[in-house]
Amino acid sequence: MVRSGEFVFNLLWFVLASSLCFAQAQETDIGSLSLEELLAVEVTTTSRNPEPIQRAPGSITVFNRKELDQMGISNLTELLSLVTGVQALFEPQEGRTNLLLGRGTPESYGQGFLLLLDGERLNENYTGGFSLTNRMVTLSNVKRVEIIRGPASALYGSNAFSGVINLISDVQTKRNWLGLGADGFYRLGTTHSESFGDWHVALFGEVFGEEGQTYHHVFDRFGLQDHTQDPHRGTDAQVRVSYQKAQLTLRHSDRHFEDFIVLGRVADGTNKEFTREQFARFSYQFGSDDLPINLAISQHGLTWKPFARLVQQGESPFDAAPWDLGATLNLRCQAISLNTHWASKWGLWNAGLIGEWTQIPKASSLSNYDPIDLTYVGHLTDFNDPIYRFVEDQDRSLYGLYFQNQKQWRDWTSTLGARYDHYNDIGGHVSPRMALVYAPKSPFGLKILWGQAFRAPGLGDLYDRDAGTTIGNPDLDPIQSETWEMSTIWTSTHSRLSTTGFLVKIDHLLSDIPLPNGGTLITNVGENHSNGLELEWTWLPSEMWLFRLSATAILHNESRHIPSESAFVAEDYAPDRYGSWVINWQQSAWNINLNGYWRNDIPIIQHGRAEHLNAAVKYQFNPKCSLRFRLDNVFDTQHAIPARGSGLGVDADGNRMRNVPTRGRSWSLTFVWSL
Repeated sequence: MVRSGEFVFNLLWFVLASSLCFAQAQETDIGSLSLEELLAVEVTTTSRNPEPIQRAPGSITVFNRKELDQMGISNLTELLSLVTGVQALFEPQEGRTNLLLGRGTPESYGQGFLLLLDGERLNENYTGGFSLTNRMVTLSNVKRVEIIRGPASALYGSNAFSGVINLISDVQTKRNWLGLGADGFYRLGTTHSESFGDWHVALFGEVFGEEGQTYHHVFDRFGLQDHTQDPHRGTDAQVRVSYQKAQLTLRHSDRHFEDFIVLGRVADGTNKEFTREQFARFSYQFGSDDLPINLAISQHGLTWKPFARLVQQGESPFDAAPWDLGATLNLRCQAISLNTHWASKWGLWNAGLIGEWTQIPKASSLSNYDPIDLTYVGHLTDFNDPIYRFVEDQDRSLYGLYFQNQKQWRDWTSTLGARYDHYNDIGGHVSPRMALVYAPKSPFGLKILWGQAFRAPGLGDLYDRDAGTTIGNPDLDPIQSETWEMSTIWTSTHSRLSTTGFLVKIDHLLSDIPLPNGGTLITNVGENHSNGLELEWTWLPSEMWLFRLSATAILHNESRHIPSESAFVAEDYAPDRYGSWVINWQQSAWNINLNGYWRNDIPIIQHGRAEHLNAAVKYQFNPKCSLRFRLDNVFDTQHAIPARGSGLGVDADGNRMRNVPTRGRSWSLTFVWSL
């Protein structure tokens, strides 16, 4: 029996072949409105200049506010699996060992992706990723999401490795929303903006929560339970104040999680996790109209507190212990950055200087046992003396500079650029890029792209101490990649079809290696070679219908020169076929949307194949009021995602358990009104 996901994949490649033949035979009405709209979509992430997506020097996917509303998507995790080449293999809890997959390369904590808010990086420097504290990232106040697939370190430095996600805030709307749903779900929020002469103020606030779903047949290394749940709640707030050419942005986000899997353990009533992120940025634009210069200073702080039952009473070395071992990692990380960016009026070149300083002022343990001598202290104690730090007290400083030049002649645009980054702890790194884009006023376009990227080891990779985690290694080198891409783009009156072939080589991979004493050490190991094909197809046959389909085929994915069987191997955790679809119908006040994703098997686990369908129905009462119903996981399909490292433990037969369950069916009803 042919599975629906494989059928969609085969159908997409059939559409590609037939559409290319059709393109050769059909004359295209260049002046049609739908074609102009497709070609006129402007993006800023690929070159830091506003430019039509057709000419942008990168493989990029864009979602606007209207599409997000039609799909009923309110957070970034839900959106990423609809992006070509990307799969979000993680749920809200960090204990699941988050995996974000980009072109066959899975990365914990989203380390291979750079998350930007209005062009400002939100990745932290403890893991290097963005998902340690950016959980369930809200899209409620976002007007557009731009996602670069592939390297972008030549502009953005470290972590712009597998891709860049840029969230562009909506600071011009006045909306309110109230949502209720299954499992005690609630969501309440508002955006509001006002102008007073040269002053402009934009406010955003949202609270949400859920009592959680119940998961059955969950593996518990302690053998005490076979089910769990995932209650959670969160708060988001953002303020932006602008006066002439000056702007101040303040952002706060916190998340509270209970139960489920934390640090690889299940312990309902004990496990919990708290994350908080705070961000402040002040920018000022000066210079001439021909050479505008933007200067910005920002402060980024995060807090992470996971709490879990690590060892059960009576387990070695606690045979005589009077209680279970419970422990919290209490981490605070903060960074200050200063950057300036300037560009020519016509966008022919731009350049910038960057400075960043990071420290971890707190890395203590909250436990009922002394972390060093393992003596029982009877109650939870914050071991905040420097000898108890689970991360060495080491600061990081970075300075960098980049330059990019673009030239246009007739229908061709070339881009040359490079960035230099220097860290006090790992040295310097150069990231070059080249792009050649052919975008005539005709159906066919072509992009040839080459770039190098890197991911600097996080402070945890370098300086973690043995506190139940992997031991850091101060001699690590950055992970480095080199990527070639070629994209063909065909646009007709009502559709846009793009295909991208990519070839990626990654050196100096990082992986955990077992030590003789039973611990693990992180080190650089081997390399990975991969290549594949991506397809994106958008079809608007009429004003009522929109079809948006994508498919990715990883044709070759091989890790080489891996010294240990227990080392992380990318191809074991990644499917080699996956894709997504969006079907939208709109008539008068009604809008119906079906969206979902699929993937074939993930080799390291059972039941890793996924077919996931969501549905959203929206009714517009009038221009200011609407009601939206969303049904997640319509068919309540069950699949799993993999836990990295030691997984969830070992069963009675000695098998390493890695299957982590994903959420079942749920629904929500949201009322939106404007002032």
